[in-house]
Amino acid sequence: MTNGTAIKKNYRNKRAYVKVKGAIINPITTRQIPLDCECRIDTGFDGGIMLPFWHMDELRDINVEARPTNITVADGRKVPAYVCVAHIQELENHPFLMPGRPVMLVMFGKLEGVLLGMDSLKYTTILFDGPNQAYTMNP
Repeated sequence: MTNGTAIKKNYRNKRAYVKVKGAIINPITTRQIPLDCECRIDTGFDGGIMLPFWHMDELRDINVEARPTNITVADGRKVPAYVCVAHIQELENHPFLMPGRPVMLVMFGKLEGVLLGMDSLKYTTILFDGPNQAYTMNP
């Protein structure tokens, strides 16, 4: 549930970023790893959240097993990745009912930064204003 107000932000370095809080939760033990990151909105990525591979070690700490898969990257190559479920609990201080919105978490390569993809945005309306380097989001 959100508080009903829109998120209005300016781009940074010609890109749209949003603060995301959430968790990766072990459904059996309820142990969890917090997610607290600033994500670049990537409408070309159809997953939820994309992080670098090194987060796999954190999953092992709470006995969550990410599944191996292949993903297709922008240049058409298929590359190995791992996936599991994460829950987005806040976007820019707009909270959602617990445990949050479930999304696909993809761990891939040595990314710099974190991407927020279309799976995370499927219940969200965003108006991108490229000329003014700003966006408005209704989570």
